[in-house]
Amino acid sequence: MSRSIEPKYLAVVLLVSFVAMAPAYLFGIPSGNDQVQHYQMVSTFNDAISRGDLFPSFASETNNGFGDLSVRFYPPLLYFGMAVIGHLLGDWYITSLSVFTLIFISGAFGVYAWASIEFGPRAGAIAAVLYTLGPYHLNEVYNNALLGEFAATAILPWCFLFIARLCDKPRWTEALGLAFFCALLLLTHLPMTIVGGCTMALYFGLLLRRNTATAAIVCAAAAAVLSAVLTAFYWTRWVPELSWVAHNAPRYFEATWSFRNNFLLLPSHFFGADVLSLNLWFADLMVTATVLLTIPTIALLIGRKLERTRSIFALGTTLAICIVMTTLLSLPIWSTLSFLQRVQFPWRWLAVVGPFLAVFASAGISKLFEAGGSKPVGLPAVSLAVALAAVAFVDVMVVRGPAYHDRVAINAQLQIVNGTTGCDCWWPVWATSGALAQSERVVAGGRAIKIDKWEPKQRSFTVRKGVTNSASIATFYYPRWHAVVNGQAADVRIGNHGQIDVPLPSEVARVELRFVEPSYVGWAKVVSACAWLGLLALFIHIWRNKLWST
Repeated sequence: MSRSIEPKYLAVVLLVSFVAMAPAYLFGIPSGNDQVQHYQMVSTFNDAISRGDLFPSFASETNNGFGDLSVRFYPPLLYFGMAVIGHLLGDWYITSLSVFTLIFISGAFGVYAWASIEFGPRAGAIAAVLYTLGPYHLNEVYNNALLGEFAATAILPWCFLFIARLCDKPRWTEALGLAFFCALLLLTHLPMTIVGGCTMALYFGLLLRRNTATAAIVCAAAAAVLSAVLTAFYWTRWVPELSWVAHNAPRYFEATWSFRNNFLLLPSHFFGADVLSLNLWFADLMVTATVLLTIPTIALLIGRKLERTRSIFALGTTLAICIVMTTLLSLPIWSTLSFLQRVQFPWRWLAVVGPFLAVFASAGISKLFEAGGSKPVGLPAVSLAVALAAVAFVDVMVVRGPAYHDRVAINAQLQIVNGTTGCDCWWPVWATSGALAQSERVVAGGRAIKIDKWEPKQRSFTVRKGVTNSASIATFYYPRWHAVVNGQAADVRIGNHGQIDVPLPSEVARVELRFVEPSYVGWAKVVSACAWLGLLALFIHIWRNKLWST
């Protein structure tokens, strides 16, 4: 594998990342279906960090103060990163542009490094351009505001890079790199962790060599265990609680959200007039345009003008299977694997089609330039020109589609978004919208209430004498809330609409509520912190050894 790096190609990779962001620089932050939800979580993390809480347990301000479970279940890396950068820059508009640019740059450099070790730096630069300007990659941020998935695309290419390096030379350094990026992936987006994990396993199996298979498998297994340890602080919180969140309910995997209704390349997409058919038709257009880019590589392989190596076989086979996973041909697989159904949308596989297609296509395109000097010629060259024109056409459609928000609008949105109603998919399963009719923080019939403290994980209040025997609290019930009434532990019950209900004595009642994590979550945080510190120490050790060796 070639590992040479050339500055001129690095400059191309950096430049194309800024080109991808040019519409946002000119017109503003693109809107999308999920944008409000993502910015709500950014706001929640921002408020928590201001209080010294780096990993909030409960989004206490959303839904008019009733809260939700979004920050408990959704991976935190993107929102924590945006909140930290927002603190440093003091402007959410500039923060958004900066984070989106960094995501494009990270993904582009990952694809560049991956293609470079396979086919050389020229192919690496070509792959980075194809990946960064791929229609689906642009669509994630410009049309659909799939910000979590978009952030994962900054990490996925690095995972595939270390899979390739590990299979080439199984070493503990490669295992550490793979563990690091797999941990980042899990902390960024769960559907992409499932899709990316399946793709990594497939790619790993196709790259295995008989003489190094055992060592590679041991290293990969060690990387998987280490990534699980690094992320234990996150997944130990929600894995035991999956049945408590509405997002896990069957209704979020039916109808529009069902995998059965979201396969690509179906004739019905061209005749349906509903929103779903139109969206899937556009996804069909994106995947068709990008697949055309593989024609030069396929043609050169058929004509034996491109070497048929294990690497290119693994790339092409993985790419083909990933494309199939977006189509109805994969229905038996989707129907059999229940964990895959949690991804909801088969078109999510386009997120891994993008990097594999870019690297695979770069092999043939780079060869064309070598064979034809500065101007490639022949049928593969004609097909390349057609493909590039198709991709450019779809790219223009992508960036022209969204409404753009200016600086004033984005900063205003972050000021007010935290208290607004969020997606009910992050509500507890027992919560209903009827709870939001309660405008006061505590209601206890006609009894007078005095609020003593009202913080995200601690609420206390005093209830005067009266006959009403319970208090309704404007916070969604969750089993992690514990109550003390007049110094004695009290039951925390589910109210009529899913809010917290606490029993009261007839005399004056001093009530304290605390959100308490299980002890195993605390231990998981300690274990993860030690693992991250150990990994950092190892990276510093490797870096120092490289400096001394040069």
